[in-house]
Amino acid sequence: MSSLLLVAAACALPAAPAWASVDFGSSDLTQPLTGACPADPCSVTDGAGAASPASGVLTEVRLAYAGDGAPQAALRVLRPSGGGSFENVGPEIVKDLPTSPGAGQVLVFDVRHAILAGDRLGLGTNTNFTGDQRYLAGGSSGCLGAGPHPAGTTQPYVLPCSGELLVQGTVEPDADGDGYGDDTQDGCPSDAAIHDGTCRADIELSESVAPSVVTLADPATFTMSIFNRGTSPSRHVGLKVPVGKSARLVSAVPSTGRCGGVRAVFCWLGTLAPGHRVTVRVAVVGGAPGTLTIKSTASSETPDPDPGDNYASAPATVIDPFAGVGLRPQRVRVRRGVIRIRHACPPGTPRFCKGAVRVARAARGPSGAAETPRARGPRFGEATFHLQPGAASRVPIRLSERARRLLKRRGRVRAVVIASAVDGAKTRRVTRARLLLVERRRKHGR
Repeated sequence: MSSLLLVAAACALPAAPAWASVDFGSSDLTQPLTGACPADPCSVTDGAGAASPASGVLTEVRLAYAGDGAPQAALRVLRPSGGGSFENVGPEIVKDLPTSPGAGQVLVFDVRHAILAGDRLGLGTNTNFTGDQRYLAGGSSGCLGAGPHPAGTTQPYVLPCSGELLVQGTVEPDADGDGYGDDTQDGCPSDAAIHDGTCRADIELSESVAPSVVTLADPATFTMSIFNRGTSPSRHVGLKVPVGKSARLVSAVPSTGRCGGVRAVFCWLGTLAPGHRVTVRVAVVGGAPGTLTIKSTASSETPDPDPGDNYASAPATVIDPFAGVGLRPQRVRVRRGVIRIRHACPPGTPRFCKGAVRVARAARGPSGAAETPRARGPRFGEATFHLQPGAASRVPIRLSERARRLLKRRGRVRAVVIASAVDGAKTRRVTRARLLLVERRRKHGR
């Protein structure tokens, strides 16, 4: 007899599990050798478990065999083409068969072949089966194809089959389409270029800041850019950006994903495809003059062959617009109940300086130069000012009647002057200094 081909048509198969790997074909490789297979779904075209339930890669075939005389078997994938006919989509996967296998032996063959949902398993041999014909459950050969069935051709089959081919197959998903089963054959199911090892994604982190010079009240925006230089998708990409105790976080906005945190920003950015980039913009207000350096770290669940470029930093210069401007201890003469206190607006101050100057009676206690002057009341007087950048003014303050009486009685009074200022960027500054108020007495006869 010439080459034989049989289509696997199984009785009902249990419901397929979640899409990882799925078995199909014969429902039981240990069923009896004789006796007809029950009625439908034991035909070629009927039966939920006979055909591959999903498209993917055929990774394993299991065959029940106890005969001899068939030194080789050609495993085939048959695709329904209508009218009880099937196309052999090949290729024929030739496997050697043992000459004297043990009774009830199940042969397991590892294969790798693309398969579509609805495809069936077939079998061809170059000799007759002998012995107990373990290939079949039931003695009829009504579903055997007469003659050879080469790959790429279509052939009808006699339906229904009274016997069942004892063969099973396992189909696995192939997410990246590289022809390797994701569960057992592909070490990197997300990268078609890799199957013999784990996924490799090389993420690279860079950082910049703008503007690079800011005042104490202005935010500096740090932009972190994560780029995937590898060939595999980088999964569960994360970013950590410590802000520090002195600085204040204003916002953290990613181009994709989400960010959160207070003293440190944590971002969850999802999967980054090869050649793609994700950015995160973090706005920070410096808490003290000097250099504000933000260091960031990128991470990924996917192995990275070069983790050294997962770190980046950028510095910003924080300036105090009121640096060098303040009040100084001074002796002030009171003229007609009015004193004048000098206050300046630095040239680098944004837009303007405005505020108030208040004079109050000094608190008793040590008067060392290092001590911050303290006021204990009462308030002697107050005035406001509004200056342009680079301008200075002697702010006139009219003393209260109480202050004038006290000064007239004593001739001199220790006081404290307190200036509160704010600029156009809302940078605030409070300065204090000691005053010695002296009553200007008129000369005799005037």
